[in-house]
Amino acid sequence: MDNNTNYISTATNEMYRWFDILNEKFFNGELEKPVITIQKARANNYGHFTLDKVWTSSMNEDPNEDGAISFYEVNVNSMYLNRDPVELCGTLLHELCHLHNKMLGIKDCSGKIHNKKFKAEAERVGFEVERDKKVGWGYTSNSETLNKFISETVKPDAEAFKLHRAVIAKDTQPKEKKTFKYVCPNCGQKLSGKTGCNVICGICNTPFEMED
Repeated sequence: MDNNTNYISTATNEMYRWFDILNEKFFNGELEKPVITIQKARANNYGHFTLDKVWTSSMNEDPNEDGAISFYEVNVNSMYLNRDPVELCGTLLHELCHLHNKMLGIKDCSGKIHNKKFKAEAERVGFEVERDKKVGWGYTSNSETLNKFISETVKPDAEAFKLHRAVIAKDTQPKEKKTFKYVCPNCGQKLSGKTGCNVICGICNTPFEMED
């Protein structure tokens, strides 16, 4: 096996290692272990936490059937794995704050808007929190104390994040035009259609022409 393929699983394994340390330090080891995923998310969204247990062993539509096991999901956006691993660890901790609040029955968000209950939890674990119109109290950054703990105790392994999802700018590739405007040269009636349309104007009995 090509050694490079090891990078695919190494990043996730490293984050599970972080989870164990963060759980003991900030949550008394009481957090349920989530499924940690690394996949593409919305731009400028470093991660997310699911409010429902979206991973399940159930073989039918009921995730709570007898004997089934289920888990919450914490995702880290694959497009931003090339950040400082100390900041990546902060992203995971941000989502674990949501998990902790969920387990305590605390609603800390309304849609994207993070409320003061999230702010309180984030500050408790060592974040500096800023408010924004789009996400409320959702902007967190590592305090110096939190950075020191992550650097000296968690000790993130930068080698685990050799791969990240490439960001391809949409503007670098011209979009293929799917529809075109056609006009009757006599009466000016217009329509839209695919290239090569052969349509006769019902008023003038004249073929439509493609507009420039």
